[in-house]
Amino acid sequence: MKRFRVRFVCALAIVFLLGVQQPSEAGIPSTNNLVYEVFVRSFADGDNDPNKIGDLKGVISKLDYLNDGNPKTSDDLEIGILWLMPIFPTRSYHGYDVSDFRDINPDYGTLDDFKTLVKEAHKRGIRIVLDLPLNHTSSAHPWFKEALKDETSPFRSFYQIRPDASDVPGDWRRITSPSGVKLRYFALFDEGMPDLDYKNQAVWKEAMEIAKFWLDLGVDGFRLDAAKHIFGDRFTGLQEGEILKNNDFWLAFSQFTYKINADAIQSCSARLVLSAVDDGI
Repeated sequence: MKRFRVRFVCALAIVFLLGVQQPSEAGIPSTNNLVYEVFVRSFADGDNDPNKIGDLKGVISKLDYLNDGNPKTSDDLEIGILWLMPIFPTRSYHGYDVSDFRDINPDYGTLDDFKTLVKEAHKRGIRIVLDLPLNHTSSAHPWFKEALKDETSPFRSFYQIRPDASDVPGDWRRITSPSGVKLRYFALFDEGMPDLDYKNQAVWKEAMEIAKFWLDLGVDGFRLDAAKHIFGDRFTGLQEGEILKNNDFWLAFSQFTYKINADAIQSCSARLVLSAVDDGI
């Protein structure tokens, strides 16, 4: 008889399930999996704005430092994967509360700047990975605003929203709708980051379409933030059923992604694995 054991695998650094690297004639792996993480805001300012905020033009200006594409030189880092922390429109400095998954933070530039970055990176053999926080949106996202404004809106079911009650746990945040109705919404990380409700298949579809949007622009994969929280309302102690639901979603997401790009990179900050253990019973 088999039973299931829950295994938690938490990554302190980005982890990729990639092929074994084979040395080239020059001694450099033919598939370069060396990862460099960039927080764009603090990396390099390319447009000389008064506040000296880092931007995509700044990243482009440093590509030769990261990898000049010439294996014979020795003054670059020879990275193969550039991991960009969230670059989407946001109200925060860190960017994990996204208000538009299909655009660029105006502090960082434009979609055209991003297309140039991808093109120039690929010339040098650098793959681009986006940090994609699909567990939640910003409370400033149009979906959430519409959900609060109109209880008949299809976006109401994109989130976990219910009438206010005194006995609701702390992660159910209080808010007053534009019409004056007192409501609660679930937001595990912060009141400004309401969780999406993945029991709704329309949310699954949106997540897939967001991935497709960026893959079609040439992105090589994603770092998937808060992967274990797609289902479940606790930071720890998830139930077996919640873990299985998380696995089901990410399996579907991976299969969808690989149909678009069979070589896509996907990683997560924490993985939950259910393994069958044969006890011989």
